[in-house]
Amino acid sequence: MKSMMARTGTASWLGGSWTKRAEIEERLREARRALMSVRHRTEDVAAAAALKVRKRPLASVSMAACTGTLIGTVVGFAFGRFRKSRT
Repeated sequence: MKSMMARTGTASWLGGSWTKRAEIEERLREARRALMSVRHRTEDVAAAAALKVRKRPLASVSMAACTGTLIGTVVGFAFGRFRKSRT
């Protein structure tokens, strides 16, 4: 179709809209591929995490507790520091 348009000169009166549309469609395809890639990687990470939890449940629970404590401490400290500086 592109070669026929180039031969007949119909692309000139279209203002190149076919090429813009093709470019948009190509970018949409690339975005969909990237999204699917991220989705598959996320599923792989979730499956690996589930496998690790099944193999070593106590280590997983202790790691989650330590991580939660650390995050809570950091957020509490930051919030207390921020609140103290405002008064």
